[in-house]
Amino acid sequence: MNGDVYQPMVAALTEQLTRAPACAGARLLPERQLASLFGVSYMRLRRSIDQLVEQELLVRRHGSGVYVRKMPPAAAGATDGRTGAVKRLSATFSIFAEEKRSTRLRPEARQVQLHLGLWAGRDSFEMLTTATNRGVMGGILHRVQERGHRLTVHHLETQGHLPAAAHQAAQVRAHPHDGHIFPSVWAPLMCAAFGDTRPPCACLGHKIAEDNDWWPVISIDLSDATRRGVRRLAAAGFRRIGLIGLEKPGHPGEPERLVYDQTMAELGLRYRAAVGSSVEPADGEAATRRLFQRAAPPDAVYVADDVVLAAVAAALPTLGLTPGRNLGLITLACRGNPLPAGADWSRLEFDPFQVGRMTVDSLLLEIESAGEQLYSQAHRAAWRPGETHKKTMKRPPKEVTKKELCPA
Repeated sequence: MNGDVYQPMVAALTEQLTRAPACAGARLLPERQLASLFGVSYMRLRRSIDQLVEQELLVRRHGSGVYVRKMPPAAAGATDGRTGAVKRLSATFSIFAEEKRSTRLRPEARQVQLHLGLWAGRDSFEMLTTATNRGVMGGILHRVQERGHRLTVHHLETQGHLPAAAHQAAQVRAHPHDGHIFPSVWAPLMCAAFGDTRPPCACLGHKIAEDNDWWPVISIDLSDATRRGVRRLAAAGFRRIGLIGLEKPGHPGEPERLVYDQTMAELGLRYRAAVGSSVEPADGEAATRRLFQRAAPPDAVYVADDVVLAAVAAALPTLGLTPGRNLGLITLACRGNPLPAGADWSRLEFDPFQVGRMTVDSLLLEIESAGEQLYSQAHRAAWRPGETHKKTMKRPPKEVTKKELCPA
């Protein structure tokens, strides 16, 4: 078949698919009726639809009709001067049927099934903890299956925390999908792989990390959690509030320190004491000792990651400190990740399973709306009060001099 002969008709149909009331799963008018409306032969109309079926934009269901499988990019509806007449004609009516028939005539899930790709490193999303990773992956898989779509997980070799661009970009291009999910740190790789052809994608990241100008970012709101943790400790009566952050590739501690500094300033507290730790237990214990051996130690601390909390909890008894007795403590926590035994930890708890579901929802909306509806989402941690954030000390903390309020 000579595709150029049918290109004006294909362009006219595609233009209709880029605007309302087009949506994934919508049924087109019968083909003979469409041919009459467009003023073309039935065979030309049918073969034009065949091309859109080959492009996986439409799907035929025998005995039911032609349905929209997915939306084309909005730019695909543009036409040149040679097809302008068809475009103007098609804009005067709708190609979609008004659905008044029983739901049994709707297309089966497999006929509008999308094939999504999830790009992960050998150790999966390397900026996330193990419990977080399991939860996010579980949420993604659950939502994809719930919506009747298909998911393939691709593993990329990495160098440090970033993939080798040229080799990995070629690998991504070798696996085309209706949509892609990947860690936001890999956005440069995806841009290198696709160039100006931007397929539907969703990035998994942190709100505290750098912005992404190309695709929606689904994040855990670390900025909000840090701010709320410090504020709750202040509300409990603590004034010398410190921060123990997580510092590793893909999860830098400096932005957390910035939010911490801003929040302390907003509260009118001049005290500043922040340290960073890697996920290594020895590093976390050393960071804790550095914080509390200062000339003006904190009377409360916000721990910005539950991976670091295990090391903090191990170090505190050696310093004579007990959270909830002579120290206030709030930690960020991942639902499903067990916290250290021996305390009823006050925490801001996020649910990685919901983050995974949100990621799929965002990607599907982008696909189904031809990229016209893009939205990033930040998952907010839930406050789970325990005993460790309470001010139950029998004696007030020692007076702190003005010099100690702003330690070097």
